[in-house]
Amino acid sequence: MRLLLDSLWNQPQRLQRRLNQLDSERLSPLHYAARYNRLETVRLLIKYGARANIRGEDGLTPLHYAARYRRQLPVAQAPVEERFSSTATVTPPTPPPEQEETVIDVLVDNGADVNAKDVYGLTSLHYAAMRGNDQAAQQLLQCSNVNPEAKDNQQMTPLHMAATYGYPTVTALLLKLDVPLRCVDEEQQTPLHSAAKGGHCRIVSMLIMAARERSGATVVKQMLADRDQRQNSALHLGVESGSLSTVELLVETGAADVNVVNDTGDSPLHGAVVGGQLDIVKMLVRVLLRHCQAPALVDFSDKYDNSPLHLACREGYLAIARALLDAGSRIDNKNEDEQTPLHVAAKYGRTAVVKELLHRDNLIITDQDEQQNTALHVAALEGHQLVVEALIEAGAAVVARNVHLWTPLDCASAKGWKNTVKILLANDSPVDPVDKSKTTPLHLAAREGHRSVVKVLLEAGALLSARDGNGKGALELAILNGHRDVVSTILQSDQWRDALNNVTQSARNVRVTPIRLLIKKYPDLAEEVFNMCTKTNGLEVGVSEMGRVRRW
Repeated sequence: MRLLLDSLWNQPQRLQRRLNQLDSERLSPLHYAARYNRLETVRLLIKYGARANIRGEDGLTPLHYAARYRRQLPVAQAPVEERFSSTATVTPPTPPPEQEETVIDVLVDNGADVNAKDVYGLTSLHYAAMRGNDQAAQQLLQCSNVNPEAKDNQQMTPLHMAATYGYPTVTALLLKLDVPLRCVDEEQQTPLHSAAKGGHCRIVSMLIMAARERSGATVVKQMLADRDQRQNSALHLGVESGSLSTVELLVETGAADVNVVNDTGDSPLHGAVVGGQLDIVKMLVRVLLRHCQAPALVDFSDKYDNSPLHLACREGYLAIARALLDAGSRIDNKNEDEQTPLHVAAKYGRTAVVKELLHRDNLIITDQDEQQNTALHVAALEGHQLVVEALIEAGAAVVARNVHLWTPLDCASAKGWKNTVKILLANDSPVDPVDKSKTTPLHLAAREGHRSVVKVLLEAGALLSARDGNGKGALELAILNGHRDVVSTILQSDQWRDALNNVTQSARNVRVTPIRLLIKKYPDLAEEVFNMCTKTNGLEVGVSEMGRVRRW
């Protein structure tokens, strides 16, 4: 390279153009030299006129690249027993003795702007913190004009970055400069939020210790109480990370209000339950049980009045449900829809949880929600046949009625759950119960187009002669709703004559019969009906000749 540069020495314009030209990746030779830590190459390029602050892809300078790529350097490790102690336990990196000067030194000494930002607002120090480049961070922080509190486009400082990505050495270097601990990004998250969210227990400890050493317990309490844009505390985010040690540290440090809620009304316990974090749930419950109002706190509800037990049942976490029940959670607690945990477990098909709840208290099997649905209604609506079987085995009433006077069979028929319908019929469910509008399960299945359910109901003895509150039978409902396959199934039934034997009046007082509806909607099926009604005399009669018949 030196020979090439020497050959261009007498052509300064060409030399400058070659030195500072960006390639297809929008990078200059100096970017590459900094990226790959080629100290002598950096010196040479700078000597011959390469610009230390040249901008490349995304506005990155060579100094960004030097800080961006982490080098493998020997770092003195803090003893394991000191992992929760102050920032002084983290020893800064030691540069290799054979290399006293670094790429960063050369760039800075030749005018590189240590506070230059790329298009995302990130400085070189941001990148060093983000990548855990301990040596780069140390060198950058030694620059007299460096801004350790610089914010990127998301208002994140280098301390946010180190806390987010979990680099304790960079965190220690920044804390020694007394950078603000409660600075917030665009989501109103502090570095403590960031560390807790990542489950970085050691950094959480370092931040808390730094606050205590600077300002005492008051600031620590404020940090623990700080909320982000969604009103999450550090404890919320620690739970979200799934790090038990982080949650324990936050609680032991003083986050006593473990039932603090965010903007969705969720407490840390709610978050632990939804996340399936059994160990964290048990730990939080132990803390709650120390309180004089323990039962109420264990059942603390979200904005939809779901208790932690409701959420455990929804997610199907059997072990968590057991832990909550053992802690005294109310098994008959109701949410805003008046649903008990059993309703919720039945709705989401959590068979094992359903069995556990019934084992604890069989009386809840008759509890009703705001629509007077039992758990069996809910399970039938969702088609969870294993739950339906478990509930029936435990004594659930197949004849129970909801506010619409629907039985579980109505629910399953309306939704088209054939196997659930079979289970209910096999357990003595009445086949033709009538609701408030005189609608039967067969009407519902025909109206919704569930051919397989219609077939099962007909085989079980459901009557095609039954009429709803508007005088319509299953055949009319299937025709009017465009379910040809259901119409065909009904016409193949032994009761097809009963299905056709009906007359209603339209809004204009016009006589309406099933056969007239068939002629208009499915003339080919109407022809099949006529063929079933007549004996052949050897003459061919087509659909076009049906118009000669004056009344049907």
